[in-house]
Order: sequence, then C-alpha cells, then structure tokens
Amino acid sequence: MMKEITNAIAYENLEEGCLPISDSFNGQKMQEEGCFIDNQSSRLRIGENFDLGNHTYQCQKRFNGMVQMCAIGCIYNGNHFKIGEQYMDGEFVFYCKGGKNGKICQRICIGCQVGDQRLYNGDRYRKENTAFQCVVRPNRSLHKPVACVTEGGIERVVGCKWRTTTKDSKVEQTCVVRKGRSLIETTGCVFTHKGYDRFFLYPGTYTLWSEFMDGEKMGVKCGDANDQKSAPLLETFSLAEMEQKTAGLKYDQPRG
Repeated sequence: MMKEITNAIAYENLEEGCLPISDSFNGQKMQEEGCFIDNQSSRLRIGENFDLGNHTYQCQKRFNGMVQMCAIGCIYNGNHFKIGEQYMDGEFVFYCKGGKNGKICQRICIGCQVGDQRLYNGDRYRKENTAFQCVVRPNRSLHKPVACVTEGGIERVVGCKWRTTTKDSKVEQTCVVRKGRSLIETTGCVFTHKGYDRFFLYPGTYTLWSEFMDGEKMGVKCGDANDQKSAPLLETFSLAEMEQKTAGLKYDQPRG
C-alpha cells in the first residue's frame, strides 16, 4: 500500500527558490500534497500563496512531479504585483522580475514617470528652462538635468559655451547645473563699437570708457537678465546716471 505524506519546505529556506524535495520516505513512495511553512506549523495546499517579506510564494507541483515553494510576485507598500507587472513609485517606474528557478523576485527600475508620460533610459523631457534625461542604472536611477532651454527652444548642453550678439555687445554664456536644475549663466560681456570688439566685462561689473583719450567718458555695465531665456544686458549710460545705474555693481578695468 502506498503511503501518502505531505512534503515540507522550511520557512527559512524560501529564498533558495524552487528546490527539489525528496520523493521517498523510509523507502516508500510519497505522493506530494502541499508545503509546510513557518517551521512546519502551517500548511499550504498546491496552488495556495504565502507572503513573506517583500515577496509572494506559491506551493506548486512542478513539471517533474515535485512539490516546491516558488516565488511568484513582489510586494511593495502593501500592494501585490505579479512577475512582469509594472508599477510606479514616485517619479520612477519599476517592474517585478522573477528569479531563476523560482528564486526570490526582484524590484527593478526600468524608467521615469513625468505626469502622464512614461520615459525610458535616455529619453528627454523639458520642465521650465531645463531639459532632463531619464537615466536608469543598476544601482541608481535619476532625472538628470542635461541642457538649458534658451529663447526659441534651443537646447544648450551642460558645459556648453556660446555668444549671443546684440546691437552693441556680444554676451558670453554657459549652461550650468544648480540645485538639481540647469541654468544659463553669463560669463562675460564684450562691448562692441563701430563693428569692433572693444573690451570684455565680467557679469555684475561696470567700467568707464571713452573712444578717444581726451573724449567724454561713458559708463558700460554687464548684468544678468531676469528671464533665464533672455540674453543678459550690456548697457551704456552717461556719467550723470552712474549712481543709479551702478548700484550693487563692482567697478572693473576694461579688458581688451
């Protein structure tokens, strides 16, 4: 007469995956009916599930006839996800990845979420004056600021330097990252007169200049624009306006 006995797999061995269980006991053939958990204090029938930590396990009868406890899903913030199912966590998208041979499932980041838009590694989006890129890595994922958006919608990558030409000046600018966003900063202004570059000024400074040695001097200042998409201003002014126009600025010698 065949003896029927329930196979057991210990609670502490669940993370080892679907491990084969012996099909004999004292030389007699066994017919597997279910699994034991919690140090054999609880019993699961074939097809029943059990939650442990961040994983869901199921008592399964495998293709070889063995009864085994296998990981079938992930648990996050009390929500259950099947293997292959995607879900959001803040600004990122994750999916539940199954382990080989029923070993514990993994929570894997696969992309970024921006409003209703789902992005994957390398995709870009714009927010205000910053262009962000979705970066997905095995140990770290982030929304990375990679460029500044200028007037007209042109993207300037972080570290890029360029000149914006106005009527009487050439303004040197660069794209930098500050506090998690990209910003256009002025590196300097070049004052032009009669088609020639006359001198260079750093942002936040002013100087006095005359075309001729004995000519009447005028003031020239280099300042940032309030709007990040607009070019900063190089402005000229008369000596009578100097007190008003140079408030908060530092005097600097003109550089050729």
